[in-house]
Amino acid sequence: MAPEPCVHCTCPGTIFCQSCCERDSDDVLQPTRWYCSPLCKAIDEPHREECPLVLSDTLFKRAEKAGEVAQALFYAFIQDTWAYDMRNVRIVRDQDGDLVTIEVIAGPGVNAGPGKESTCGRHAGGWLIKFPHTTFKSSDHEAKHAILADQNSIWAFVFMHAAIQALFEDLVDDIEKDIKEVVHFTPDNARHLVEHKGLFGVVRADREDIVYPNFDVKGDLKGIYSITLKDGTRIALDLTGAQYNLPHTPVMHWTAYLNSWVKVIKYRVPFRSHYDKHANNMVNYRCITHLTVVMEQTRYFNMLVTHSKAEIGFELKNLLEMEPEDFHSKFCLLIDQAHEYLLERPKELDEGLLIGCITDTFDLRHPNVVANALRAGMAASLRNSDLLQSLPTNISDMKLFDWENLRKLIQMHSTTVEYQEKKKAKLLLSHRCVYKMPGDWRLVFLLDTLPSSKVPDECVSENPYWK
Repeated sequence: MAPEPCVHCTCPGTIFCQSCCERDSDDVLQPTRWYCSPLCKAIDEPHREECPLVLSDTLFKRAEKAGEVAQALFYAFIQDTWAYDMRNVRIVRDQDGDLVTIEVIAGPGVNAGPGKESTCGRHAGGWLIKFPHTTFKSSDHEAKHAILADQNSIWAFVFMHAAIQALFEDLVDDIEKDIKEVVHFTPDNARHLVEHKGLFGVVRADREDIVYPNFDVKGDLKGIYSITLKDGTRIALDLTGAQYNLPHTPVMHWTAYLNSWVKVIKYRVPFRSHYDKHANNMVNYRCITHLTVVMEQTRYFNMLVTHSKAEIGFELKNLLEMEPEDFHSKFCLLIDQAHEYLLERPKELDEGLLIGCITDTFDLRHPNVVANALRAGMAASLRNSDLLQSLPTNISDMKLFDWENLRKLIQMHSTTVEYQEKKKAKLLLSHRCVYKMPGDWRLVFLLDTLPSSKVPDECVSENPYWK
């Protein structure tokens, strides 16, 4: 069932009153009263007076408001850490205007090799792709949300933990005990709205920017927070339900969520478990990818949500106590600031601040960006020589490394290449050993030793002199 217009202002609905839902023939909850925002829901005084659950459940209403803020922060994060090249997006609706499918034609993405440059605008040193806002009309907000939520429910545990704590700390007795991270299998009637296809119509099941895919051999997985409020009410906080065909609202009573969304629960883990596991993986992760930049963006994002009093003048939990008009203005300020904080690190990279706060020894630019810069530098020093035309377009691929380039360098006229450069090239040719670690653009030349045993064989160049 597609969202209906807001009962207060007729804008497209995004949330609904759970106490007024009806069940269809398949025993699935069907909302009957939609709202475009928490503000309109709060202003709907006639309904507040006639709905006993809404009138009496004050703590639950605050949790609903916290869920809406968390939902908006989630969309902001995914949008500003986007690394998926969408060549084309086709939104399919039925005769009633209900959303049926969103067909996404996949482009090469940020990890593309030579000859597969993205057609989308890039930033953050080449690691991120600008989300294509022009693809979606104002009436396509649910399609946009579905794409942002697509396959990201488990990944949301990693970057949303600080925001969830800041929003719910006064609604629960103990953050560690009362908030769980739950992963479950979706029911048979849950269908993905987003379909990924290749340029020739082949269905793709993967996305290059997905860190933790939401599926295993037994089916589709979905991650949610299970939260027990101070009064004992148990709720489900679902930030990624928009990717499915089932009615979605961020906060639902736990029983209602189980009945509509859960087939089998796979596991429950304590709050922050996924973040801690991911942080441990990043410590030992020696390859530079778009995730390196995203983790630095996460630090900026967490700075905003945990120190919001100093950054924007109020704490996130204060939003839950505000009157509708004040809430609306402060809510908009928060989301605007979230976008700015998330884009701060990418802007620094594009302005030349290449050393990061997590990886302080590496150039954080994409290998293609580095290769293009090096080619531009060589073009200046070699004065557009024939050698330039034979250089590989992407030095991140060891298979493209060609020792003949150095031999040609030695043979060039001394007015083009300095003597010291020729001497260095001869020395390298005499030993002929170079390696490059996966994900790193830098080539390491060895003159009198073999690569470390930690370097995989496929990362080492052809090396006949060491046999």
